[in-house]
Amino acid sequence: MPRPTRLGMMDLQSLSEIYQNVCEILYPSKTPRPLLKKSLSVLDESVQNGRSLILLEAPTGYGKSTLSLTIYLAIKLGRMDLAQRVIHVLPMRSIGSHMYKRMSDEYIPKLQSSGLPVNKGDVGLQQMSSPGSPMLCKRFVITTLDTFVSSFYKIPPVEMKMLLTRGSAHYEVPRGCIYSSILVFDEFHLYTGANAFIGGESKMLTAALACIISLLEMGVPVILSTATMPRVIKNIIFDELEKTFGDEISIEKISPSIEDLNFIKRTVKIKTIIEDELFRIVKQNSGDEKRILIVTNTVNNAIEIYNKLKSGNIRAKIIHSKIIESEKELRLKEIESGTCVAVSTQVMEAGVDMSFDIIITEVAPPDSILQRAGRVARYGGEGELYVYPLSESGELIYGRELPNLTYANLEKMSQLSYDLLNIFEGLNTSKLIDRELFSQLRGIDSFPSYSSEVSKQVWRAYCGFIRDSEMIPVVPQLYLAEFINNPGKRNHYMFTIDDLLFTRLFSKGLVKEYITDSMEIKIFTKNFNRSLERECVSELFFRYDILAVVVENYDEEVGLHV
Repeated sequence: MPRPTRLGMMDLQSLSEIYQNVCEILYPSKTPRPLLKKSLSVLDESVQNGRSLILLEAPTGYGKSTLSLTIYLAIKLGRMDLAQRVIHVLPMRSIGSHMYKRMSDEYIPKLQSSGLPVNKGDVGLQQMSSPGSPMLCKRFVITTLDTFVSSFYKIPPVEMKMLLTRGSAHYEVPRGCIYSSILVFDEFHLYTGANAFIGGESKMLTAALACIISLLEMGVPVILSTATMPRVIKNIIFDELEKTFGDEISIEKISPSIEDLNFIKRTVKIKTIIEDELFRIVKQNSGDEKRILIVTNTVNNAIEIYNKLKSGNIRAKIIHSKIIESEKELRLKEIESGTCVAVSTQVMEAGVDMSFDIIITEVAPPDSILQRAGRVARYGGEGELYVYPLSESGELIYGRELPNLTYANLEKMSQLSYDLLNIFEGLNTSKLIDRELFSQLRGIDSFPSYSSEVSKQVWRAYCGFIRDSEMIPVVPQLYLAEFINNPGKRNHYMFTIDDLLFTRLFSKGLVKEYITDSMEIKIFTKNFNRSLERECVSELFFRYDILAVVVENYDEEVGLHV
């Protein structure tokens, strides 16, 4: 289905021209990024042909988020031949929160003060049932993959409770908004999921690919943006598109040249170490005003390292996913100021625009190492990357084979190279797509007669469309009063955990209460405990009207430590 042409709108600017204007306002001292200009030119040319997919590969720190900002501005300037809105989809909530803050607090005000027709009210951060843009209908929507996929497959998260209790929801509203959008799937290298190369199947990649094919069938322009996507994953995507469309699709691959990869002049030296050397390296450099980041694969390891640094009189800040949002924001500002050593988990891996002189990291898969290394000398100059072996708890996150292969390859390197991604070539990826789930999802979208009842059946059978475990909102007992008494700032006093951790906390008696949508505090019953053993956590939460759970062993300094 071709989109309206630009006939009669020839006086309107091209996307490249609009991007040039955006760069002049936001980055007056920087040169516009060639790969982004090319992507926007290709989008302008291909948006009329009905089926166009753009794969944009650009280095970390390249400013890829301005792509969506430019499309949003173009729509506001009258380029209605493009779409009604842009929807920017991300794999993690933390990345979405950072992007939304940057757009609403910095970029949009700057463009608005220059006389451009933009405003903060057009931008919505929608993460599951949050109120940012519940039906994905604002002009510029930033959302997570789980929210997007659930909305696309007729289970809008904001109406999940109504759907499960009354059997109906306004699911065609978000679907209509999606189908009249340009879709940007960002950080696509993270869509495979950490455990995919261990378990063999990736629900996340399966659902994302099913969505993309359905969108392309209806002529919705799709951009896949990535910094470190392995070639084997690209081949899976292209093979699936070829099976569906043959030659009836335009796939534009925009890849970086050597010059693009070196768009920032920096040198990153690599050295493999043992974990015990970590503290020696920190002590040697912490007094030299060098910015140091330590990255571990698990929260418990991060806390252990933080406590050792503190006992050694080294000023440090810890940040991870089990700390309330408001505190995370404060700590990010302190870390950005460079007054302390930062100890972190994967939350600093993507979406955080900060630079460090030294990064010391636990080994992880190749794409994760490249992402972490993107925070070394991010704006140019020289930096150092130290990598220590996989911990026992790290194996539970990534398995053993891939991180150990990565470590063995890093031992042979003196400087970081994207060739590290070639490690994926030797792995078995033939089962990454869950064929049964893929078929079920394609059917939900393809047949108008399929109601949300069919979606519910699939959702229940797989216990969700995206994740192997659900993300559960948590409020520490310490902040319960603030949470209840500040409706507009409830997200500030929360964080999320997966259902496996929830079950552990529940069995240890560390989670006894929950908060309902109507702000009542209730105690978990024995019936809930029995149901927990045989049902999906997410469905139980909707049946019991649970907005968030209350956890008791939260520490203000180190967060949740189990």
